[in-house]
Amino acid sequence: MKKYGKTAVILGCALALSAAGFCGCGKAAADPPSEGYGEPLPPESEAYQRAVSEDGGEAYWDSQTTVILDGQTFDIRDREENVNGIFRVHALDGYWLVEAHISPNVGYYGFYNRETLQWEQEFTGALLTWYGAEGDTISMDISMDIPFSMDIPFSMDIPFSMDTVVYVFGNELYDAGGTLLGTIPLAEGEFIHGLKRTDTEVEIYILNAETEERMLPVEVPSPA
Repeated sequence: MKKYGKTAVILGCALALSAAGFCGCGKAAADPPSEGYGEPLPPESEAYQRAVSEDGGEAYWDSQTTVILDGQTFDIRDREENVNGIFRVHALDGYWLVEAHISPNVGYYGFYNRETLQWEQEFTGALLTWYGAEGDTISMDISMDIPFSMDIPFSMDIPFSMDTVVYVFGNELYDAGGTLLGTIPLAEGEFIHGLKRTDTEVEIYILNAETEERMLPVEVPSPA
């Protein structure tokens, strides 16, 4: 059983989307630009963060719930009313993936199809990952004096497939279709803090109160 150092307090999926981490507690709401709110903002805008896709598409988001995807403006609260802050936006094989905070235990994940200009899939849960995302989606060690970040590293070798998306809600593991893949047995003081999707299983990483880690595999169908 792997054991983490006591000084590195690692929180589970409950804090992977912590509001204090990315919502900027105490920060004033970002003022929208006075003109062209439906258009991409200049990279030097201090109120917005920016992501760029390989083909030059642009996404901007503020510290609250506004996101601009290829010039189209959305309030994520219109998609999920309980969202209270956007964490990050990723470019991913024809999609923008918007990650947002709902509560310490639950986040919002929205896949915006850049070709159809539609929200193709939306999920509420935690630790979302897929086959081809390199490494584990492990929650951050926030004992370190660094800005909070939880990038999902993307593999360039395995094309993204929505069919391989998995995530947890509490101790339940789901796929992109909302099918319950398994209920993860947790002892008192344990919590799920990471997922890794392979071609034939999902590796569930669990920590206990002594910061000891164990891995529980859950078999899943292989990608088509």
